[in-house]
Amino acid sequence: DAALERRVAAAVPLADREERRVRDAAALKAFQESSGRELPVFYMSGVEDRVGAAVNLFFFEPRYRILIRRAWEGDKAFLCARRQPKEGDTALFVRVDAAAFLADGRAQIR
Repeated sequence: DAALERRVAAAVPLADREERRVRDAAALKAFQESSGRELPVFYMSGVEDRVGAAVNLFFFEPRYRILIRRAWEGDKAFLCARRQPKEGDTALFVRVDAAAFLADGRAQIR
C-alpha cells in the first residue's frame, strides 16, 4: 500500500528503516537455511495468527502435550494455524519463550 509506505517513511527515520530491513533480511535468511527441518503444527480456529503477536496457549489434549514437550526439548519452535494446514497455506512461526509444565503433561506457554 503506497499510502501506508508514505506514512511510515514520514514517521520513521530512513536509518531506522534500513536497520530494520537488514535485521529482518538476516532473520529470514537464518530461517530459510533451517527450513529443511520439520516443525510441529498446532491448529485451532480463532488462534492468534498475526505476525509479532504474543501467543499464550494452554495445551491439554494428549497430542498437543506431546507437541509442546518436543518443541520445548528441541528448538522451542512450532507452527500455529487456524485450521489443519494444507500445502501452500500460511501459519505463524512461534518461538516459545516460557513454558510451565504440570505433572500430568499439560502446559502453559508464552
